[in-house]
Amino acid sequence: MSLTSAMFSGVSGLLGNAEGINVIGNNLANVNTVGFKDSRVLFSDVLSANIGNGSQVGKGTQIQRVDNLFSQGTFETTTSVTDLAIQGNSFFAVMDPNATAPVNQNSAMLTRAGAFRLDSNLTLVNADGYQVLDTAGNPIKFSDNAAAISALNTALAAQAAIPAATINTLVAAQVPRATTFANAVLAAAATAYSTQATAIVGFGPPATGATAFNAAAFAAANPVAPALPTASAAEAAAAFAILTAAQTAQTAAAAAALNPTATNISAAQSAFTALNTTANTSTFTSTAMVSAFNTFKTSLTAMNTAINTNAPTGEINAALAIQTAANTAQSAATTAITTPNASTLAGVQSAFNALTTLTNNSSFSPAAFVTPYVVFQGFQNTANTAVNAAITTASPAITAATNQLAAANGLAFGKITSIDPSGLITYLGKDGVTLNYYNTSGMVGLSANAANAATVQRLAVVTVANPNGLEKVGGTLFRPTTASGISSNAFSLASNSANGSSEKILTNNLEQSTVDMAAQFVKMILTQRAYSANSKTITTADEMTQEVINLKR
Repeated sequence: MSLTSAMFSGVSGLLGNAEGINVIGNNLANVNTVGFKDSRVLFSDVLSANIGNGSQVGKGTQIQRVDNLFSQGTFETTTSVTDLAIQGNSFFAVMDPNATAPVNQNSAMLTRAGAFRLDSNLTLVNADGYQVLDTAGNPIKFSDNAAAISALNTALAAQAAIPAATINTLVAAQVPRATTFANAVLAAAATAYSTQATAIVGFGPPATGATAFNAAAFAAANPVAPALPTASAAEAAAAFAILTAAQTAQTAAAAAALNPTATNISAAQSAFTALNTTANTSTFTSTAMVSAFNTFKTSLTAMNTAINTNAPTGEINAALAIQTAANTAQSAATTAITTPNASTLAGVQSAFNALTTLTNNSSFSPAAFVTPYVVFQGFQNTANTAVNAAITTASPAITAATNQLAAANGLAFGKITSIDPSGLITYLGKDGVTLNYYNTSGMVGLSANAANAATVQRLAVVTVANPNGLEKVGGTLFRPTTASGISSNAFSLASNSANGSSEKILTNNLEQSTVDMAAQFVKMILTQRAYSANSKTITTADEMTQEVINLKR
């Protein structure tokens, strides 16, 4: 053996320990990687050389193998039901989204990192989009049952459209009738106000008793007319204010008579209220003014009685309320014919029943109000009977379609509620009430009951005979190799490893990295020292070689 061999032995040590520090660095880099399994370097010596007398001298070291240590990691509790961890030796099975399903066990990618989530297609995937497999070897994909729900919505709309058209016609006819009734009430009220306004101002028949007072008041307040010697300036001003309020009431009443709308009737009501307030808060002491004022007050009282009898405010408001309720019913009917379904039909029926109740519970006594009311009430009760009859006739078919739609929404995916230790997946339906089991990829589930629990597909896991035969491919994924000993059989529910006892799937948990930082730092120290020692071997052999060279001077 030569000193050169010693140098090469040192070089092999440098190379081996350099790779060792790479492994340690990779372990430490992944100390927070979910589902990561740490690695170790196994060294072996190189073939030794015989030096005689049965003695051998080694030629250095080599990396025999880099082992992955598949020990059980600790668990971190999370708030996501799709965060999964395995208590046991199995692996989650996933597939490339571009692969063709179903896949066999030895064709799936494996991982211990269970940070899964649902993508936009309702497929359970990992962070890189690899699809989680079920016990049939297919991606776990839920269904929104869109086709069935759409078809049932169409069927329900067709059933609801039949009474909706009838109801819309009936309701539409009631709106002009309600308007006609309300307008008749407003017109009668306007006439009552106009009649009284004409009399109270003094331009009507003298029999009202107001002419003398108003003429005197006007004369007392107007400098160009003969003044009343007995009236003070304050009394004259008060009398003129009453006259002005009366004239304002007459103007408002005249406007209402020309155009008897709710706004104009309200203005007339306000003007007459103001006249009453002005009159009742005025004070007169002069004999002539007191006499005239008392005569006027008698006339004003008679006017108020006539208005309350012929145009009661409460009955006017009741007529307007009926008109508003008719418009509300028409709006509901328009919605029902535009979007016919059980809910919109119920809405229009409720609105129309409310209109009928309001109509029948309203009372009208003035003759001018009663006549249009009786006509409208008769039409309304007839129409209400027809509306309810149309809905009653259509109800069985609508109810059946509604129930079918509710069932379809119950099967549609809402959210995952639980994944049990054997991989049984339970999800809440779109209706927010129904619980279902996942069963077939891309299809609606089965009702959550004991019978179905025994037969539905579950989340697949794979047991590996030789985990060290797996090939790391990044993304915390492993690819099966021949050496791993994974079966080439198809996935099946019967052969699934997760049994809920010796092999459990834990939801709301993630398996942490198995890297022990303290152990890695100790290995780092040893590797560093080994590297330094091998470098010393090289420098020492170099110095010894120099001594040989120095023998010849």
